[in-house]
Amino acid sequence: MNILYLLLIFTSLLNASTYLSKVEPYRYLKVKTQVAGIVTYSNKQKEFTHIRNNTKVISLETKEENISLKNMKQSLTIQNEILKIHQKNFKKKLQVKHISEYEKSQEYLLVLNSKQLINTINKSIGILEKNISDKNFYENNIYINEIFIEKNEYAEVGELLYDVY
Repeated sequence: MNILYLLLIFTSLLNASTYLSKVEPYRYLKVKTQVAGIVTYSNKQKEFTHIRNNTKVISLETKEENISLKNMKQSLTIQNEILKIHQKNFKKKLQVKHISEYEKSQEYLLVLNSKQLINTINKSIGILEKNISDKNFYENNIYINEIFIEKNEYAEVGELLYDVY
């Protein structure tokens, strides 16, 4: 008897005229910005579409960072030249016997200070390059639901830029 009821209920479900279901994404991400800036590019045409290749969605202004990066790279080349000069002077002073150890150690300290400054400049260049890359948002093989920011708007740190599935 129970089998008959189950069979009757199962067949009535198969003959239904309307089936209701809700499709939800497997993962839902909200993309927020880590840095502040003016939006220079917002790809609103890709809103509510599936992106298959590496496509730029939003880009923030990087003029100041690019100028700063250029200046830092110039500073790095100048500092490398200064280091070569200090190293050459240090090698020459090592060969001279009547120069005191104090003068030799002072020249060696100049060499070490130059190396330390080069390391600091390299670190600053790395931070600037990371900040520039944080201002460009690319997506690959994902569905963009909605873009919340327009071109020429100011994006605060932590502001919601777009939703993706």
